[in-house]
Formats: sequence, C-alpha cells, structure tokens
Amino acid sequence: MQDEMISLASDNYAGAHPEIVSAVGAAAVGTAGAYGADPWTAVAEERFKKIFGEETSAFLVMTGTAANILSIDAVTRPFEAVLISDCAHLHMDECGAPERFTGSKFIVVPSVQGKLTVEGLRPWVEREPDYHRVRPRVVSITQTTEFGTVYSVDEIKAITGYAHEHGLLVHMDGSRISNAAASLGLDFPAFTKDAGVDFLSFGGTKNGMMFGEAVVFFTRDFDEAFQYTRMQGMQLVSKMRFVGAQFEAFLKDGLWKRNADHANTMARKIAEALDGAPGVTLTQPVDANAVFALLPPEMIEALQKRFHFYVWNNQTNEVRLMASFATTENEIQAFAEAVKALVNLESFMTDSLKTTISTYDDCADAYADKFMDYPAYREMMIRFRDTYVKKGAAVLDIGCGPGNNAALLSEKKVALTGIDLSAEMVNRARAHVPSGDFRVGDIRDLSGLGTFDVVIASFCIVHITPEEARGVIKEAASLLVPGGALYLSFMVGKKDGYETTSFSGGGEIHFTYHDPEAVKGWLAENQLSVVETHLSDYPEGDGSITTDTFLFIRK
Repeated sequence: MQDEMISLASDNYAGAHPEIVSAVGAAAVGTAGAYGADPWTAVAEERFKKIFGEETSAFLVMTGTAANILSIDAVTRPFEAVLISDCAHLHMDECGAPERFTGSKFIVVPSVQGKLTVEGLRPWVEREPDYHRVRPRVVSITQTTEFGTVYSVDEIKAITGYAHEHGLLVHMDGSRISNAAASLGLDFPAFTKDAGVDFLSFGGTKNGMMFGEAVVFFTRDFDEAFQYTRMQGMQLVSKMRFVGAQFEAFLKDGLWKRNADHANTMARKIAEALDGAPGVTLTQPVDANAVFALLPPEMIEALQKRFHFYVWNNQTNEVRLMASFATTENEIQAFAEAVKALVNLESFMTDSLKTTISTYDDCADAYADKFMDYPAYREMMIRFRDTYVKKGAAVLDIGCGPGNNAALLSEKKVALTGIDLSAEMVNRARAHVPSGDFRVGDIRDLSGLGTFDVVIASFCIVHITPEEARGVIKEAASLLVPGGALYLSFMVGKKDGYETTSFSGGGEIHFTYHDPEAVKGWLAENQLSVVETHLSDYPEGDGSITTDTFLFIRK
C-alpha cells in the first residue's frame, strides 16, 4: 500500500532503486554460503578495496546505528570517550545505545552548522590527564551533517590532523556519504581516507538500498576485534548475500552517484520554491539533499496536509525537508505550487477568499463526487463544446476545479491548460484528465499563459469581488484570439456572504452574486459579445432557489 501524500520527510521514506531490487532478486536464486561466505559479499568487499585500497577492510551490517556503535566499540575501552557534535545522530537519535553497548562516554561538543571544529574540541582534548575522568579516544563527525551541510576536505583535515596530534582516532558517520561525495564532486577516498579519517560507517539505505551499511577500516589493526564485535552485536547476518548483492549493485556503474546527484538536485529545487517567500528563512546552506527553513506556523499546518516533513524545532518553527533518489520533478512542482498558493493567500487575499480556498482543499473529493457528472452542468458544457470548440483547440480553464469541464473538453483532443487556487482541486484535475496541464494559480493573474482559442470561466468569479471579476474578464479577453470563445457561468438570486453547502462538510465558502447586466457591461467593454444566454434553477440545501447563468461569448 502506497501513501498518497508526497514525502519530503526523509530519504528513509523512499523505496528501493529498481537495480537494487533486481540484484536482490538475482541473489535469491539457489543456495549460497551463510554468514558472509557467499560470492556477493566477497564481490562487495572487493569493491570497497578497489575504492579505498587493498589495506582496507569492509564489514557489512544491517543498520547505520549498528555500523556506528559496533565500529566505535571495536576501537575503544570503557574508560575512553567519544567526542561528538551536539546534533549528532549518535547523540540525538540512537536512544542511548552508544553508551549502553560500548560502555564509553559520549561527550557532546558545540557545533557550527552541524560541524565540529578544532576550537570546539580543544577544551576536551587539551586538558591534563586525570584518572577520575574519561580519556578522549575518538572524534566522530557526520558527513553529511544532521543539518544537511557538508564538511570540506580542508575542514576534515583540520580535525583529523588535530586529533592525530593528540592520539585520537577519527570516525565518520557516513549514512549520507554518497550525497556528500556528489556535493563535493569528489571520490570517496578524497574526503575520508586521504583526509585522515581512520574508520567509516558507509551508508547505503538512505540512497536507494533496501537495507545495509558497511563498516570500513582503513587499517587492519581492528579486523579481528570487529569480527567478534559484529557477532556479539547481532549483525553477522546469516543470509548476508542479500546485503552483499545490494552493495555490489550500489557501487557498480555509479548507481550511488546517480541517486545522490538526483536527490541533491531535488533539494535545491525545494529550496528555490521556498527562497524569498514572505515569512520563510532558509537556515542552513543547501549542500546536499536536506533543506532547513523557518516557516510560518500556518504554512506548516497547510503544507502538512499534503506533504510529509518534520518540524525540527517546535519553538522556532524550523522544518526539515528532504529529497531522495525517488523524489520526482512533479512532486517538487506540486510543492512549489502549494507554497506559491499559500504565499498568495497571505500576500493579497481577503479573509473570505482564504477561507473559501481552505474549504475547497478540504472538500475536494466531495465536490468532485457531486460535480464531475452533474447533469445540468454537463449538458451545458457539452452544448458549448459542440458549437464553439474545435478539435485540437488551445483551451484555458480558469478555476478548473477537479476537472469536470476539462474531462468533457478533452474528448475533442484540445490542448488544455487549467489553473485553480485550490491545490487539492488541481490534484484531482490532474488525476481525472492526465493529458491536461494543471497548475495552482490565481484567476486574477493570467499573465504569461499565452493565447487561447477558448477560455472557460465556470463558476469561478463567484468567489471574488465585482471589481476583481471585471479585471478577470478583461484579462481573459486579452488572451483570446480573434473569433475565440468564452464560457462564463455565475449565480444570481442571493445576497453575498458565507454559506455552507451540500458538499463543503460544514466548511464555509464565500459567494458573490453578480448582477447579470453589470457582467454583460464588462464583456462589452472588452469587445466580447454574448451569443447565447442560458438560465437554470439550482435547488439549495435550505430549500431556496438560485439561478445559474451561463453565457456563451465570442470575441
């Protein structure tokens, strides 16, 4: 079962890359040695040697937490300490497991944009030995950091040089090491082994694998200890071939890089969607596949109706949005449109229009159920289509709703563009009419859309003021080619105000009941001639009757 919401929460939410799935399927055939005595694990280990050098040892495990804890356990004694950043996964997200299983103390050091610095390490490293206190043994850095930032080679060399000068080892938590490599434009050794890192947790799960990480030592000094540590730590998997097969595919032919490049690119597009929006502040450089930003609380609430993402800091309303190898351009476009719509809501929308769009977002399914095939409206659109719309015509549907009119027009193979301020309505329209180009947009701003043979404005001016409706008609006229047709519908018969409807689920919608003569005057101002007028009674839920007015118009 697939979640219908779009996930920008974590690269862990993504599935597995098809090449990984295929590799696991191939490894599932027949029998093979257990506990790593299989050809897939052997090939994977050789791939690590090819990348990092013959003196390298690679040990496969199931999870990143295991890779971090067991590798550190292999190089420390209980009276020794590990220096980590104040936002490190080892500190924040491993449930105290590092201390429990290693017996070592993990000391938190202040970070800058998620990165450790030599200055931050000095108070813990440069103190007189004292048998009453633990002795620092390991510095652990995370690449990419928990804030999505990436250590440069020089930054890593500064830490490793300082650590080695004082007899400490340096560990790298590389759960997103592929994203770091793609960001730096370097191969793995350049910012690990060659930069002075002593051992490494090499991640695969977050970049397209089903499961599996590797512990990589750049010296053979810890091989024997780790063999026992891995077994005691319950990570010597009996069917290790399924981890080995994944790493074989992951490290072959640059799959790791293709996945990471794509994820990083998608993150930059997320940042572009947010950058410059009122009330939004990007809080960290977007170095890899994570975006951190301060968002207004109402924007967070609205976006989380459609997108999974984490609120990183509830006090400041800082959120984390993360892309993966599986994030699509369409998903990022949907996010960008949702942000744009919310910015529009905050920037120049009346309270009545904000409420109306929010209600339409909430009741999109109920609205579609009622109006996709509503007989009176269907009949009217078919009548207009068959007389005024030529096959292959360029059509603009403003206030497109769930695509009820677009579905009927698509039968004529038209080139269809649709806009609506309700992102949920746009989603339904895309599902109902896949051939159309549907966007979140404001009918009061039709600039940049091009020219059209036909414009549809079906019950969309009923939510805006007369002055705004007059402006919409002027803009629609400017987009129509000579001889083009306009379909315009609206209601008369009531006073303007908020209403609940049969489809709104108790939510309020603001309606404006325009004067038909005023509307015809606005049309005449723009050289638009009413060819046909049709009226239809619409029974309201309270027993009253409103009159639906349909105008077929030529330019």
